[in-house]
Amino acid sequence: GDAVTLLLVGIDADQVGDSSNGAAPAGPANADALMLVRIDPSRSLELLQLPTELAVLPPGSSSATSLAGLWRDGGVQLLTDAIREIVGLDEGHPQRFAVVPRAALRELVDRLGSVDLVLKRSYDLDDRSQDYRVKLEAGRQNLNGSEAEQLVRYRQNPNDNPGRRERQQLLIRALVAQVQVPEGISLLPGMLGAVTPLLETNLSQGELLSLVAAALASPEPLQIRQLVLADR
Repeated sequence: GDAVTLLLVGIDADQVGDSSNGAAPAGPANADALMLVRIDPSRSLELLQLPTELAVLPPGSSSATSLAGLWRDGGVQLLTDAIREIVGLDEGHPQRFAVVPRAALRELVDRLGSVDLVLKRSYDLDDRSQDYRVKLEAGRQNLNGSEAEQLVRYRQNPNDNPGRRERQQLLIRALVAQVQVPEGISLLPGMLGAVTPLLETNLSQGELLSLVAAALASPEPLQIRQLVLADR
């Protein structure tokens, strides 16, 4: 019955614990997506996107690093401490976290069958340095797991993080809408059972199912906000 705040960390490695991210430049996993999700049975489901490129000064350091770099250097604990201070959360919040690798996203979409959304533009890129290819046409699309991953990984250039967050929003809204219908709800136990082993999280299977059920029972539409950055 109480509100719960959950930190979601989307990483660019295929699996949690992979020694290389499979991206460019190669190295440990980076945080490609950071989100705080607030689940309260009495109000709308709320999601706050945090810019991974936001500069922070780690304790004991004389040089700034990005939130993505903070995750790479200090993991969930250091990242949680920084986000708590930035956003102004109470001690002990967020109470839960989940680190989501690329394989978990693909599995989630494929277990749902696919995800339907409308793309305002086409995407066509072959980046062999990252073993990354995307070819999606504008208009209504029915994406499988690999195509959904291609969409949210895409950046037009190295500074296109705001555009990437917009595409993440597009996918999140489509996924939430699709699991809220009776057909999607019936698939939830199987979806979560398949995805949970791929996550690094302090949520139990039962807690995860309860939180998802509470989120889907929200009386109002999903609200997504962004922590706004100053100009570069």
